[in-house]
Amino acid sequence: MHLNYLFIFSLLILISSCSGDADVAEKIDLKEELDVEPNTFLISPNSDTLLFGTSGTALFIPAGSFNLSDSTEKEVKITLKEYYDMSDILMQDLSTEAGGGELLETGGMINIQASDSKDDNLSLKYGKEIIVHFPKNGNTADDMKLFSEGFYDRTMDANNSIIWDEEENSEGYETDSIVSWHSKKGEVDKNTLFLTDGRHIYDWVRDTIELTQEERDYVRFRDVTIKYIITKEGNLENIHYEKDYEIDKVNRLMQIVQKMPRLQPYTVNGSPIDNECWLVFGVKYVPSKYENDKDYLKSLEKKYPEFEKKSINDIDQVELNYFIFSSAKLGWLNVDRFVDDPAPKVDMALTLDDPADVTVKLIYKDYKSVISPMFSNGVHSFSGIPEEKNITLMIIRNTNDKLMMSITEHVTAQGEITGMKFKEYTLGELKTELKKLD
Repeated sequence: MHLNYLFIFSLLILISSCSGDADVAEKIDLKEELDVEPNTFLISPNSDTLLFGTSGTALFIPAGSFNLSDSTEKEVKITLKEYYDMSDILMQDLSTEAGGGELLETGGMINIQASDSKDDNLSLKYGKEIIVHFPKNGNTADDMKLFSEGFYDRTMDANNSIIWDEEENSEGYETDSIVSWHSKKGEVDKNTLFLTDGRHIYDWVRDTIELTQEERDYVRFRDVTIKYIITKEGNLENIHYEKDYEIDKVNRLMQIVQKMPRLQPYTVNGSPIDNECWLVFGVKYVPSKYENDKDYLKSLEKKYPEFEKKSINDIDQVELNYFIFSSAKLGWLNVDRFVDDPAPKVDMALTLDDPADVTVKLIYKDYKSVISPMFSNGVHSFSGIPEEKNITLMIIRNTNDKLMMSITEHVTAQGEITGMKFKEYTLGELKTELKKLD
């Protein structure tokens, strides 16, 4: 009888214990759940490579860039994450602050990782640099700089956010160019264009084309397409354009095409053909370190098959609308400009009833900027904030059983922040609400 009681008692304890575990909800990892999808590439470490992310980032990786423990490695894995929308930036360890508390306005953030076949992380060799192209996405700022993750004491940072250090970057230059060539007939023996004297067509372009500043501004953000026929003899005939361009600007470009020397004709199975073709005028930006790097320039020119099913506007965006920098680092990179706001500075404080398990972000309306507070003695504080700025304050409380969020509008002023309005969200609802901040 005593044994039966003992067995029943033990069973009840076991059932109670299991039931208690089932009632404990697992806390959602918001950083992981709301992270962007990575771009993954397998590349040869011994070849120049140009990669494109789904959000528009382009990376040029020269051959021999990586420190490899095994020289026989045939593939390197590149993982690229892109953060251009505010909703993507908010839930990661990201901010727009430089060391010393200087405010930045971001044009986008990326994370680049490289690994070998053993999944060991790789770094760039000393003296090697990659070229990073950040899409401008309509941003016309001319003072953007490259930043990388800085080293600092995070113990006082409530959200453990990255603080950025400015990277040294040599000034680049723009070069007038014909940014792409196209032919109607696809099954030609060779798509590369050469002059009858043996020069590559781009050698003639670089030596000949010199646009005025007005022309350069005109072609920078539109597809100025000139059409023509390359005859069996290599002459250009029927030179024309079909879109509604400004005649005075495009006629000068037409004259450049009309003065082009005789070309080697296109051939099919060795026989010359008449081929309908077109070209696009534009402006290229090249980091100064690579101004004589023909491999880089050639990679840009050869990239167009990646976009053969897209419109000329897509090609223009890739070629003309990028912030381009050389980087000797992988990891976190950010294209930013310093925000020089002359407004008086104020300190703001946020006191929550339960400050545990919260993410707090202050989002500026005037700039694409977001900062995290410092946390001490139960108070979240923002120091040196420009006064009378419109901001959005986002607070997410992530506990084991629910997600609560408050999104409120404020004007920066000295003192305590009040007026928070928490509401419970599902993970899907939270994602939808954050997208409204883009």
